[in-house]
Amino acid sequence: MGKPPKIDRKTLKQPDEFVASGRSFVDVLVDHRKTVGTLVALICATAAVYYSFSWWSQRQLDKGWLGYLEVSKMEKPEEKWAAMAGFFESASNLRPRFQAAIDLADHYFAELKAAVEDPKKEKPAGENLAVKWYSNALSYGGLLPMERQLVLINLGQSYELSGDRENAKAQYEAAAGVDGEAKGLALLNVGRLYELLGDTAKAKENYDKVAKDFAGTEYARLAKNYQRAIDSPLIKELSGK
Repeated sequence: MGKPPKIDRKTLKQPDEFVASGRSFVDVLVDHRKTVGTLVALICATAAVYYSFSWWSQRQLDKGWLGYLEVSKMEKPEEKWAAMAGFFESASNLRPRFQAAIDLADHYFAELKAAVEDPKKEKPAGENLAVKWYSNALSYGGLLPMERQLVLINLGQSYELSGDRENAKAQYEAAAGVDGEAKGLALLNVGRLYELLGDTAKAKENYDKVAKDFAGTEYARLAKNYQRAIDSPLIKELSGK
């Protein structure tokens, strides 16, 4: 068994590198205690504001969903849609408000479509409420690209059902410019509206794009059918072209 190491008391009194670094750091903090204190206070204040805002936002969201659910459970249609419109006007611009606009738009779109498809029914008079509420839905800043694209397509269909083809085409073109899964449908509708407006060259251009960019999908199949219909001698004869 070896002898224990000799302890040099002078060496022990001298701090090692780690201790020396620690003392230097403490000295710097002491020398700059005012600056450090201000920085710590600023960090704490920022954290407090962030967490307070997050808490407030979550509370507003929960409050919004509760209000939306309360209205959506109403049984009498007239009262329900009037209350839903009132909820939209008073709610914060969060997801529940967007959902209220979509519910209203879908409701009035279904009414408009039913009136157009049934000659016996009278078209809703006055403002196109489907257009109004789909437009309101677009005001929500938290829309995902796919959501925005679908709302624009629905807005285009609302214009189209009321006979406003130019505005319908503009909405379909806006939807086609969004990077979403419904781009093929949007382009297909753009081509169809050009065809209805008498611009068959532009219509075929859009159909050709759909057929190439979305090969193998139902969109491509429909685009090719529309192209064949345009080129069909029988269709040209029937349309007087």
